[in-house]
Amino acid sequence: SIMIATLVASGCAHNLPERSMSVVSAEGRLVPLDSATVSYDVGGIRVIQRSNYANDAVAVNLYLLGGTRQLTPATQGIESLLLYAGEYGTQKYPGDQWGNAWGLTGSRIVVDPDADWTVFGFRGIQQEFDASWDAFADRVAHPVFTSKSLAVVKARLLAAIHAGNDDPDGYAVTFADSIAFAGQPYGLRPDGTEASLRSLDSALVTQYAATQLVKSRMLL
Repeated sequence: SIMIATLVASGCAHNLPERSMSVVSAEGRLVPLDSATVSYDVGGIRVIQRSNYANDAVAVNLYLLGGTRQLTPATQGIESLLLYAGEYGTQKYPGDQWGNAWGLTGSRIVVDPDADWTVFGFRGIQQEFDASWDAFADRVAHPVFTSKSLAVVKARLLAAIHAGNDDPDGYAVTFADSIAFAGQPYGLRPDGTEASLRSLDSALVTQYAATQLVKSRMLL
């Protein structure tokens, strides 16, 4: 039994891709990926950082933990709504100023709500990291929601739902999940439904942001 367990553990270890992957260090040498990964806390937020000096690309992922466990039938899609709506203004960059500032960085925003977590991040280059991070962080910490901005985002999300319903495979998966997980968090849709999105207003979204965009849910 001990020998079998040892062989299984050894096999699992060798199957971990990070054990065989390498990255380029600041000195230009190839080093094991694990050795270039560090983890630390900043103001109560866990940060996992992996440096690769092979190019100037930067990828930032902020994970909002919990996924559909944070939702109710009435609040389905609320994280998508609030994260997209930040594009139309924050405290530091009101109105169109956020979009203008972001456009100068050349970075690309990522919004990916999922059943287990939501990813909010960006892809950019090292030279524009400070400017990208400044705009990104303000969108996370200080979004400003207006009826106008929410209406624009709702229209986009509803159009995506309609497109998904027109796809037989996608609709079948959504319908099957709603039956298999009825009454459970996995039965809820992180991207929302027509009914839930139409009922969400700026007051509900603002309250959700204040209570749920918190450090205990964040992994960077």
